[in-house]
Amino acid sequence: MIQREIDIKKPLTQKQKDMLKALEERPLTPDETCRELTAEELACFRPCVDFLRKP
Repeated sequence: MIQREIDIKKPLTQKQKDMLKALEERPLTPDETCRELTAEELACFRPCVDFLRKP
């Protein structure tokens, strides 16, 4: 797994845009030790995302 930090309050750099574009084109494959989340489980993250996007 590759992890990078992106400050969502700053505009993306060209390097970050390129990285995200490359990831967009890769197939989605869950890790053997971590199953794919259900839609219901993913919905639990929504409040966190909304909180982080508040100005």
